[in-house]
This record gives sequence, structure tokens and C-alpha cells, in this order.
Amino acid sequence: MTDPEVNPPAPSPSDEAAERKASDLSQQWGARLDKFHLPCPLCKGALAFHGVTPEQFYEFSEGEPGAVEPLALYPLIFICDHCGYTAEFDSELFNPAYLARLSGAEPRAAEALDIRRFRALVALRGDEHNETLLDLATALVGNRGGVVIVLNAARSEALADECEARLHRYTPAVGNPAPVRVVRRGNRKLEKLLPEIMAREQCDWLLLEARGWPRTEEPDLAAGLNAVLARPGGDVALVYDHGLARVNRILFATAGGPSARAAAPFALQLARAFAADLHLLYVATSPDDQSEEVGQQHLIDTLAGLEIAGADQIQRRVVFGPDPVQIILNEAAGYDLLITGGSPIGRRGPKKLESRSDKITRNAPNTALNVLAKDTRQKSWLSRLLG
Repeated sequence: MTDPEVNPPAPSPSDEAAERKASDLSQQWGARLDKFHLPCPLCKGALAFHGVTPEQFYEFSEGEPGAVEPLALYPLIFICDHCGYTAEFDSELFNPAYLARLSGAEPRAAEALDIRRFRALVALRGDEHNETLLDLATALVGNRGGVVIVLNAARSEALADECEARLHRYTPAVGNPAPVRVVRRGNRKLEKLLPEIMAREQCDWLLLEARGWPRTEEPDLAAGLNAVLARPGGDVALVYDHGLARVNRILFATAGGPSARAAAPFALQLARAFAADLHLLYVATSPDDQSEEVGQQHLIDTLAGLEIAGADQIQRRVVFGPDPVQIILNEAAGYDLLITGGSPIGRRGPKKLESRSDKITRNAPNTALNVLAKDTRQKSWLSRLLG
């Protein structure tokens, strides 16, 4: 009697998704690495790219004994054309530009291989009324081959489930990357969780809703925020959300400083993504020729080093008045989005939401962003990309 035919089990949806992602990565990397070869460490042959395969691992959850989380890896496979030696590189960490430089490639050829992708981390509580944070993050990275990473920071299981359901339903307003849920927060404190994920996922920006956090959350949130800002390049955009139905006009109010310079490429990229007009505004308290000159110089310095394309609709204005806060709020009423550079943290201690920019964004009539940066920060990756 012959044995009955045994059919292999059908792949699970997660397996199918992993295979699709591996296939997509193979196509993306293949175009870039088609003529890229590495010297074989065992012989005189060359390692050539042979695609991406998914691998599933697990890691222990910090602060949760016995709990593990799935960790999907997508290694890039290189095989020697002479001896068959196989080398694998993590697709999230692989930097062909660095390897090309080590191999003695010409600077221009190495630069063409630089694929550092911009990453934005969005922290969601699960009770948000709008998709504003996701829309802003997606617009920021969507045309740059970047990734939106989502932290499900909901405190209750019901809100955590609603947050995940929202991510499954979400369709970007502009741009095309799908949000990626990193972790459910559980009982882990934001004070440790925010900087940990920023570091682990190599995120360039953190976007989070400035209002609506329970008072019991505020100390941990403030500590986590300052821990993120203390990292090199750890920029933060605090969002005061009033919805984001459309973005045709963006107001960027600036008085100069490191946070304004961090906000400038952010504002420019959002204007490009939404095809919106970008207006820079400086408020001087005394109406004289010197104030006009000083204000214009602040606006020039804010955009220094950034590539301004001819099609970018950018207007620069200096206005005068004794109350800059009220003037900016009055101006903001005619715009769809307001962006300011906040007070940085530095030697005087942790960031406190009491500055002029905080008052402006907190009371703005439309959605407003307060961009924060450390005053000793290095030039941001987004700034280098746009400049």
C-alpha cells in the first residue's frame, strides 16, 4: 500500500508577508548592487549579491521576565563566484558605501551607494482623534525612501487594540511607506522606552502629540523626551493636533537658533511633500531699518546650507510688533500648518514647555509643531540630505 500524499502546510499570513518583504528588498537592493562586488575573505574571488531571505528570531522583552517578542531579520546574501563562500549582512544595517570606501572605491562611486534611510518614530496613545501624526511622518519620509515606525504607547489593552486596528486601516495622505509597529508598550515606562527605541531602530525624529497624556504619564514622558533630546541628532516634533485635512500653506515662525535650524529641513520637506507654499516669518519688536536687516539675516541663517529648488514657493517676511506671540498666532490663522523651533535643552537642564514657542504652538488655531533640538547637536541627517 502506498503512503498517502502529504501536502505541506499552507504558509501563514505572516510568512507570506515576510516573503513579500524579502522579495521587495531583493528588487530594491538588486538595482543598486548589480555591479557591486566585495573581495572574498577566503580566496581571490568576488562576493556578488544573491538576494534577500527572511529569517525569524526572538528577543527577550526588557523589564518583562519570560516575555519574548518576534524579531524579523532580512539578511542580504553575497556568494563568492570562485569558492562559493556565503556572507550575510543585516539589510537594516548594511552600508555598501562604507564597504566601498574600505575597498578603495572612488569617492563619487562610494557616495552613489549610500542608502541611509530616514526613520521617523511616531508615539501613539490609541485615543487620538485624527491621523495627523501618521500623515506628517509619512509626508516627511515618503519621498525619501524612509520608514515610519510606530510605538503603540497605549496604557490599556482596549486602546492598544484600537491603535493596531487604526494602523491596519491607515492610508497615507501623501507618500507611500507603511507604518511599522515596533512594540506594544505594556508596563514599560516611557522614560526608558522612547530613547531605547530611538537608538535601537536608528530613528532620526520623534513625533508625538503634545496634549492628552494623563497626568500620571507626564513625569515619565518628560524624562523620556529629554533622554531622546540628549542623543546626538535626537530631534523631536511636538504636535498640537487640530486635524490636517489639507496643507496648502505652511507658516514657519523663527527667531533663529539650533531648533530653528533643525526645523528648517523639516518644514521644507513637508512643503515639498504636500506641494504647499512655505512662508518664513520673523517678528521684530522695534520697527527700524536695523531690525529689518537683523530679521532677514535670521531667516537667511535658518535656511543656510539647505538646497532650495527653484520650484519651492518660499516667502520671507519680517514684521514688527510688541507682542511676537500674538502676532504669530494672528498670522497662523491664515495657514494650514504652523511650525516653530523651540527652546533647546543644554547646560541649564531639562526641557520645560514654558517658552515662547510653546505658548505659540499650544494656542495656535490650526495644527502646530514645536521642533526641539539639543543646542550642542550635530547637523541632522535630514538637513544633510536636503543640503
